[in-house]
Amino acid sequence: MKIRQTESTTGTDLLPSRFFPDKKSLFLDIETTGFSPNNAAIYMIGCVHEKDGKLCSIQWMAESPGEEKQLLGNFFQYIRAFDHLIHFNGTRFDIPFIEAKAAQFGLSCELHSFFATDIYKNIRRFKKLLGLDSLKQSSLESFLDIHREDTLGGGDLIDIYRAYTLTREKNLEDLLFLHNRDDIFGMASILDILAYNEFFIGNFSLEEIPDFRENILLLRLKFQYGIPKPIHSNRFPYTFLADGTNASLEIHAFEGELKYFHTDYRDYYYLPVEDMAVHKSVACYVDADYRRRARASDCYTKKAGVFLPQPFQSIVPSFKSDYRDKVSYFEMTNAFFSNPSQMKNYILQILNDMAV
Repeated sequence: MKIRQTESTTGTDLLPSRFFPDKKSLFLDIETTGFSPNNAAIYMIGCVHEKDGKLCSIQWMAESPGEEKQLLGNFFQYIRAFDHLIHFNGTRFDIPFIEAKAAQFGLSCELHSFFATDIYKNIRRFKKLLGLDSLKQSSLESFLDIHREDTLGGGDLIDIYRAYTLTREKNLEDLLFLHNRDDIFGMASILDILAYNEFFIGNFSLEEIPDFRENILLLRLKFQYGIPKPIHSNRFPYTFLADGTNASLEIHAFEGELKYFHTDYRDYYYLPVEDMAVHKSVACYVDADYRRRARASDCYTKKAGVFLPQPFQSIVPSFKSDYRDKVSYFEMTNAFFSNPSQMKNYILQILNDMAV
């Protein structure tokens, strides 16, 4: 079995302790001879962790299929010093593959007990917002202007590994280690992309007093983890811009008259002359010629004011211009601005709607 260990001082501002200060974190990536653990083997496992302000790596490679059990044993022994695994799509591939191979060899595997962070799962919903062509690790590296030495794909490596097991050629060995090394150090390099997820799950604060001018509400946000690249989304009635640790959200308000639709329309009558619905307890005093049973689409009362749009009807009472409208509104009041929790939930609702 071959073992290589290296360390790097580059990208130390992206050390995992930035996001996970209370964890002993370990980046993990495996190389296999196929997609199924039933008929394929793990021939390499690579790990990176933080030590004394540096990123240190260790890679184990089985020089033949017969060393796979030894490779796994070394890996399980090594990870006992950690409590947090970071991987890229490892939830669907690396972790189940390792667990299945451990079971085949009768090895104890406790990966399920680790706190885990899957970079892929944390970033996949932002594909459209970030303008990504794909969600491969290499695509995220390109997005962040990170360039790797390795140019080979996983399929190429399988043939290279098979050739290596027969020839033990040094140049083939170097190619195998290089690909895995670029994967594990690449994960450390793209870790900063988690800042997008941190922001969209609510790790931000509302700065200053909201500014309302010409029916546009401007909210300024501040967050701890600066995003690596600016993002911008303009989807009326919302405009969002984020750069570094600052963001702004513009919300176009509606000033005028909107309708509140009563859900229990069977208990209401519609008055065509007044263009409004009234409860049956009141409608009984109205001449039958001037009333009719309300339908869901006309069971409303009107209200004039200044209203803010919301992607979902989470703030009530909610108002619409028409029954079939997808956008609903709530009245902009001082009570809303004096409720920080409700304001934050409202902002999150908008941001997460814009992210998909």
